[in-house]
Amino acid sequence: MTDSVLTTPAHAAQFYRTSHRHAKASNNNSGWLFGEVLGVCVGLLSGSDWRRVRQHLEEPFSRPSATRYTARFVAQAREYIQNDLKAGSVCLSKVPGAISFEPARALQLFPFFTMAEVLFGPLSPSQRKVLVGLAPLREELFKEVIRGGVNRLSIAPYLPWSGVRLLKTFQKQWQSFVEDAYTHALQDKGALCSPVISLWEAWKAGKITERECLQTLDESLYANLDVTTHAISWNMLLLAQNPMAQTRVREEVIQAVAKTGAEPYECFIDREDTFLAACVVESARLRPILLDTYLWVLSPPAFSNPESAPEDQLVDGYLIPQHTNVIVDAQSINIDNPFWVNGTQYDPSRYQKLKKEEVRYNLWRFGFGPRQCLGKNAAERMMRAITAEMVRQYVLSVPENVASQLDAVQEDS
Repeated sequence: MTDSVLTTPAHAAQFYRTSHRHAKASNNNSGWLFGEVLGVCVGLLSGSDWRRVRQHLEEPFSRPSATRYTARFVAQAREYIQNDLKAGSVCLSKVPGAISFEPARALQLFPFFTMAEVLFGPLSPSQRKVLVGLAPLREELFKEVIRGGVNRLSIAPYLPWSGVRLLKTFQKQWQSFVEDAYTHALQDKGALCSPVISLWEAWKAGKITERECLQTLDESLYANLDVTTHAISWNMLLLAQNPMAQTRVREEVIQAVAKTGAEPYECFIDREDTFLAACVVESARLRPILLDTYLWVLSPPAFSNPESAPEDQLVDGYLIPQHTNVIVDAQSINIDNPFWVNGTQYDPSRYQKLKKEEVRYNLWRFGFGPRQCLGKNAAERMMRAITAEMVRQYVLSVPENVASQLDAVQEDS
């Protein structure tokens, strides 16, 4: 049976009102190897299994908990720009202090290490080295997942294919790192609320399986990396292409820094009603990617991952039979949707005129309905923190040869 595609906010509102009861497609409809890597991560579990694993993550990723991370996100953003970004950039001799960098490549380790510290607590240099060393192995493993072929079949583990060898190597090293990270976190007072502790102890108590624990941590770190990097990079590029918006954000950030006596700067980063926050949301609207499950790479980038309802659904007069996989066309809802006046244009100020409930089903970002991305509260603050520091310390611009390529991308979208 083919998937049903939702293309309007009304369709999404009707179908996703019961999303907490929906079933995710087994192994994301991607076969055996995918199942061994991420098949039982919390983002792909359903029903009672989803509730059983999710309860051990709700507190660390709740809104109140996310505000506790904000100060660290700000510090990490400043450290990253001063050290890692400059080290990985090209200095431009014609303009004193100017640097040139490719956003996705230069910025990807910021969300990686920021999320790693949320998951595992403060990282030692040796832990950072292990995580970076695991990244190429994890990337090669997922290339095998995408390649498909025999890797999709249940007979794959009995055949001498590279995907199986990579899987065993990664699983052994990842299990070893997580176990060591748990022990390390127990000894660090700053890490006592880390998800690695709640998940590992839930496994030891028999409440979740070891695979669920390890795959959920993998989902939150490695599988999430491309998604967050995409969001941060496009936000920077769109600000670079829109100097008036960039100037407005910079002025807002500088003013917030100057007013720290009246309101802590972290409170500014936490707020959802700032122009900074609007820029992050507008970038996500124009360049949608699937933050709800972190598994976007196996679906076309403008579509969600498949899920189904346990009973027949009547959506706008159309019958969607039970257990039929349904996906969301993010392009139709985020951009082509008449709700967004001039929807192809970058205009962060549009959110100043809109109420949150108006936007709810007109924007596909963290998912719809009761079941949304667990990491959304942390992700929002992380993206605001790095964006604020970038525009505070640099004036962003796009070289002419790159700008023409970006214009072509915008015309095609």
